[in-house]
Amino acid sequence: MAKSTFFLLALIGVIGLVNCQFNSRDDRERELLERERERADRERLSRTRIAEGCTGKVMDIFFVLDSSSSIYINDYMSQHRLVRDIISRFDVSNEATRVGMLTFSDDLQYPVINLDQYNGKSELLNSITTSNLPYRTGVTNTDMAIRFVRTQPTFRRDITKVMIVMTDGGSRSPGSTAREAELARDSGFYMFVVGIGQYIEEREWRAIATNPDESFVFNITNARFLEDVQFSLPPRACALPPLLTASCSINRMSEVYFVASRSAENDAQAFIEEFGRRTKDQSDLLRANYYIDRCANVEDMQLLNNEPFICNRYDQIGNPIPTAGTGEMFSRALRAIRENTDRDTNHVVVLFADDDTMTVDRFDLANKARTAQNFEGATVVVADLGIRTYRDFAQRMASGGRNNFISFAAGRDLASQTEALKDLMQSFCNAANGVVERPIFSGGHN
Repeated sequence: MAKSTFFLLALIGVIGLVNCQFNSRDDRERELLERERERADRERLSRTRIAEGCTGKVMDIFFVLDSSSSIYINDYMSQHRLVRDIISRFDVSNEATRVGMLTFSDDLQYPVINLDQYNGKSELLNSITTSNLPYRTGVTNTDMAIRFVRTQPTFRRDITKVMIVMTDGGSRSPGSTAREAELARDSGFYMFVVGIGQYIEEREWRAIATNPDESFVFNITNARFLEDVQFSLPPRACALPPLLTASCSINRMSEVYFVASRSAENDAQAFIEEFGRRTKDQSDLLRANYYIDRCANVEDMQLLNNEPFICNRYDQIGNPIPTAGTGEMFSRALRAIRENTDRDTNHVVVLFADDDTMTVDRFDLANKARTAQNFEGATVVVADLGIRTYRDFAQRMASGGRNNFISFAAGRDLASQTEALKDLMQSFCNAANGVVERPIFSGGHN
């Protein structure tokens, strides 16, 4: 080989070595610059004022950060900065607001930052690094991340629980993601979505978030909206009351009277079965009465926990019971209320009404509802099964108007309409336990 060739190869080797050294130096300089930026951010944020309404707020918040391949590295680092900005405006301590975090793609990054891991804000802010929350790449298993957070045992009971999901929305299994988000909402979580990245899927954002979307979805794919999130989200979260789950523990003597016409009895039966599963009556304080056309054997009964609701159209000696209208069913309930002479018993009438019910019996039912409330001291809760033509009329039959008027979508399985079902359970529970004011629940997702 000629000397010129050796010389050329040696020169190429030297140039390559020099370039590697420069590239390595550039990487180190970028890493040092990023660390210095993080340090400056933490110092700045440690002086940030707590948001209005957040001082002393008892709340558990968990950040769920998408680090899949569809999220570019720059967008992922923006998540870190935004999380720091948001946390800086909370009152972080073990007694007030606690914060947890994880990053996910095809799997979670372990260990996660747990709710009970840091007691102070400075220590928590210092933990938000690429070492603890790395950029993973991979597919987007959002459902897995939400399920992990939802089932964590470290969340405190009877306080405000918030999950903040930062994602572009392009999960691997959109149906599973929507279902896990629904289960989280049913478990008492408020679900915020902060939309990031280049390949956005807004439909999935809406499937994850608590309603209304304008309050719980933030789109920061445009950098101009970053400031809106860091200043709007903290006070919005701190203003949220704890969400009660769709169950009820009975602590007062009470009787419930389910009233439904023939056209509404299938939905009534579906709710009654859910009611039995979701109501806890350990001291046998609740008696249940079912005034439904197909039934004749279910008056003054104990609660049927976790048992199928079974009734028939025959009396105790086997004779068929004549068909009765909804007004007559309500009259039977009124007679039962009058026969109960215990003044300490709370009486709750749950009336299932659809279009047919209101068309045929609206005036009779309105009179019965007025009598139940004004003369018998009962609370009337109306389950609206898709009323269209006399909806305002039906709403006036409910005690307190809208507070005890719960709307379901017509033609859909009642048990699957989780938010409406939760509201109906809570209306009953408050009335049975003598609670006057009804807690505020998030709407929608029916």
